[in-house]
Amino acid sequence: MGYNETSLEIIWRLIYAIGFGILFALSVYRIFFVKESESWMKHQGEGEQKKLEVYNIDNWWMKYYVAIKYFWPRLLATGGCWFLWDVAFYGNKLFSGPIFQSLIPDQNLLTVNEYILLNNAVALFGYYVAACIVDYPWCGRRNLQMVGSFIVALCFLFSGVFFDTLYESYPKVLLFIYIFSSFWGQCGPNVITFITPTELFPTRFRATCHGLSAFLGKTGALVATIAFEHLTVKTIFIVCAAVCFSVVVVTFFFLPDVTDMDVCENDRFLEAILRGEAYSGELNNPLFLSPYEKYVQKRGNTQVEGEVDGEQELADMTTKKEEIIDSQ
Repeated sequence: MGYNETSLEIIWRLIYAIGFGILFALSVYRIFFVKESESWMKHQGEGEQKKLEVYNIDNWWMKYYVAIKYFWPRLLATGGCWFLWDVAFYGNKLFSGPIFQSLIPDQNLLTVNEYILLNNAVALFGYYVAACIVDYPWCGRRNLQMVGSFIVALCFLFSGVFFDTLYESYPKVLLFIYIFSSFWGQCGPNVITFITPTELFPTRFRATCHGLSAFLGKTGALVATIAFEHLTVKTIFIVCAAVCFSVVVVTFFFLPDVTDMDVCENDRFLEAILRGEAYSGELNNPLFLSPYEKYVQKRGNTQVEGEVDGEQELADMTTKKEEIIDSQ
């Protein structure tokens, strides 16, 4: 057949070794050559100003307290969506072998691996498409995550409901739908769940909130690893559809779109909280708030000093953003 057990053992170890080499090189570059952000450096030198703060978030427990008290809707959006998406994502990736074996009649190992390679190539293409369009105002993080998750949910729902008919009469259609869903999984939630925690929180505990979100994501992967082992392929598709629809719901209600906002505004908001002062900056602009923050928490009612009409402001920011992207 052109392969044997010894060859496969060598191949998977070689793949891990190559990946380790790339990650090691990136780690060395990050540690020795990449400088910290200006926002982070600024806060490192604010010893006198920190004395005026109501909360001392240099204490780890106080950092978590402030993060949860004032940013819990955003943590729910980033961590909740990451958890839900990784249930579907890892549930499919970890069981891609059995899934493709069930979709391919002869279950030949080489044929199965060819389809897995094709699926991964399409997913990688989706990742680069997302990287190209995510900064355009007409797209943005929130829209891309909702659209990608919704299309993936439809693909899984269709595959699960009509699995028996498709498997018996149209197996190629079933394979196409599965691979098509991989494109939108990458060109959507798999990219956005990693980006949003870096933009929705202040510099002083951005890494903490990103770590919490990632922890919830890997918890979702663990849930999928344990639970999906006992499910049929048809049931896996239906469960993944329900999970992806849940991502759409959580994103719609709790995830703000800050594509056009200066992330330093998060730091100004935190400074006002720590000093017990009122905040009236751009982070209260309804354009950068989630529906929950606007209608339940009643934020966005404070007029920003010098703020222009919301629609005109959005139009101006959109024009500037597109000019910058087109010039690159």
